[in-house]
Amino acid sequence: MVGFHKVECIVPTFYGIDGNNNGSSSINTNIQVFPLLKELLLEDMPSLTEWKEDRLGVRMFPVLKKLMIRNCPSLKSTPNQFEILRELSIEGVDSEIPLLNLCNNLTSLAMLIIRDVKQLTCLTDEILRNNFSLEHLLVLNCGEFCELPQSLYNLRSLKSLSIGDCTNFSSIPVSRGENHLTFVLKLWLYNCDGLTSLSRGLLEHCRSLESLNVNKCNNLVSLPLPAGSLHRLTGLRTLRIGPFSELVDFEAFQLIFNGIQPLSSLRVLWVYGHAHWDSLPYQLLELFCRNRDRNN
Repeated sequence: MVGFHKVECIVPTFYGIDGNNNGSSSINTNIQVFPLLKELLLEDMPSLTEWKEDRLGVRMFPVLKKLMIRNCPSLKSTPNQFEILRELSIEGVDSEIPLLNLCNNLTSLAMLIIRDVKQLTCLTDEILRNNFSLEHLLVLNCGEFCELPQSLYNLRSLKSLSIGDCTNFSSIPVSRGENHLTFVLKLWLYNCDGLTSLSRGLLEHCRSLESLNVNKCNNLVSLPLPAGSLHRLTGLRTLRIGPFSELVDFEAFQLIFNGIQPLSSLRVLWVYGHAHWDSLPYQLLELFCRNRDRNN
């Protein structure tokens, strides 16, 4: 459903249900609405404020696996009975209530994409704890979003975590006990000016990383690397790093690249510095010279 600019409310009659039916719920327990629909998109509906569910025992979208809501800024309410939803993308919705309501009863999510949800400040512990099979989590362009919950470390299947353009984001919790982001392949943190430091153990246990992006976090003063430095990330293929806080001088910045020379898996390297720096980290100069000699 795209471009219905004047629609304010999606009601049960949309599903072919008589809104005046006052019978008992038992009458409708075997009724299924859109029983074969697997994907649903609501997009560019600026007046939509309510998406109502039926209260008479009707099963809605029983096999829906992918739900996308885009550019519905006024939306305040949604159903919450999507039983086997695997992918949820919610973008351009001002209120955080639709997101929280949609996730309230979900346990099946594999991908969660949140973009431009203006009032979102955090994800609840329940969202991540209940969806322990989550593989991909993206929170983008949410200006009030500030932290991730401790239950992040319960996501044993998590493969990618991206937090970007969230100017108030300031905290990834410290891992407790034996739960770590062991199987994460992609970790991206960019344009997060509220972020000043990362916990020492975060990258220590991300030994499966293939793509690491810590970019344009202009107040970041600490980026603890694994013991033994970068070469411990033996599968790293893409590295995008810097610039950080002006408090991080050039000498401290170049320490990040200790151990990069033996990192044979690396294919893409982006390094961002400050305008007044007049040199490259010496490890990169050695790396360039080594690769040039190999090619000659």
